[in-house]
Amino acid sequence: SECNHYRRGHKLPDKNDAADALALAAYLWENHDKPEFFLHFVPGIPQKLREIYLQLQSFNRIQSPIINRLRQQLAFEFPEVAKVRTTPNKSGIAPLWGWLAQEEITKSAQTRYDRKWEKSLANRYGGIISYFSRQLAMLLCFIHVSEKHLEKDLQRYLNRPEIKDYVDILDEFGMGDRTQALIISQIYPISRFDSLPQFKKRLGCAGEENSSGDKVGFQTGAGSKLCRSAIYLWILTSIAPKKSRPLTKQCQFLGEYYDELFDKFYRSDEETRKRVVAKELVRINNQINQVLHGQVKPLLKKQEAIRIEEQLDMMSKILLMNISDTLGEKISKGIKESEVKKGFGNLIIMKTAGLACKMLFKELKRRCTSIESANQE
Repeated sequence: SECNHYRRGHKLPDKNDAADALALAAYLWENHDKPEFFLHFVPGIPQKLREIYLQLQSFNRIQSPIINRLRQQLAFEFPEVAKVRTTPNKSGIAPLWGWLAQEEITKSAQTRYDRKWEKSLANRYGGIISYFSRQLAMLLCFIHVSEKHLEKDLQRYLNRPEIKDYVDILDEFGMGDRTQALIISQIYPISRFDSLPQFKKRLGCAGEENSSGDKVGFQTGAGSKLCRSAIYLWILTSIAPKKSRPLTKQCQFLGEYYDELFDKFYRSDEETRKRVVAKELVRINNQINQVLHGQVKPLLKKQEAIRIEEQLDMMSKILLMNISDTLGEKISKGIKESEVKKGFGNLIIMKTAGLACKMLFKELKRRCTSIESANQE
């Protein structure tokens, strides 16, 4: 955090409450008139949307290990249903977990699992459903019912008139309720964003330069990790698949852009391998230059180093030319199919995410800024 860097920069001791308090107070004193030095907090609807989203995410993380453990139990206690796929119904209870927890489920589901248990090998040889398994099932039922309540609360807040335009726009981008809630919690009101880079950074889709020496690169680690993950999954599940792609103008445009990038990077294995090889050769060239200029040059006298500067550059080019053909062939043969495609998939998604942010920013500015200004007046 900024305060953490501030404390270290002023050489204040770590793990010290008094030093932490001093750093917080001094940071506020020095930067109280600079809003960009602080996290932007918007109370009200954005806060509620964020809270509900985080609660739903917590339930997602909690239930996966419980389900895995319960299926391991059932593999021994009731193997016929250990791999059965079961999803919550309108009441929030998944039929199989409800049957195990002895909760009220539909009559057809109750009959189906009763018959399966009667015919089960485990039951035939005296097996039982353990107390531990039933408790795990009860816990899953509780989680799923709680999720239903949270989703109703989420829908209630998304229906509020203050954010109606935001929801309408995000609907046009084919985003689900949870993704909408997270994004609105991060960008509302849109009037506080003066530029597209600022907006993209808030959503975790802005690249920051990460260069060193001859190496020039960008990383997408800035901004909200939650938003970046949500947008990544939205593109992966809604924009990338052609068959399930929403028919809205925005989704179709983003889908065509995604398809173009996909064809560009994956039009043939040979082309893709050439790209990977070229990238690897650039890395090797940088290493050669580093050895010649970083290790050989310092050994020479200053006047000699200046005189042979061009010779060193020429030497590095000759070395690369001599090894590029044979080395390129070896690299190409050594690259696995998964390694070829691994890097470009993320690149395509993040490029599509960048375009989506640009379109979203433009649409929000066009349709929401004037309304917010009128409300403030």
